Amino acid sequence: MIRNAARIRGLKELEKTMDKLIGSYIFGRSLKLSKGTPFNFLETFEK
Repeated sequence: MIRNAARIRGLKELEKTMDKLIGSYIFGRSLKLSKGTPFNFLETFEK
């Protein structure tokens, strides 16, 4: 039971992190940030 709860909580944390990353990515795109920004590594997920 405890392990299950920890896994569910872990998934929720992961979801939050992904939401932040996606939000940062969209925000970065909207600002048209060019090379040399931390948003570039996310472009590898597009391919």
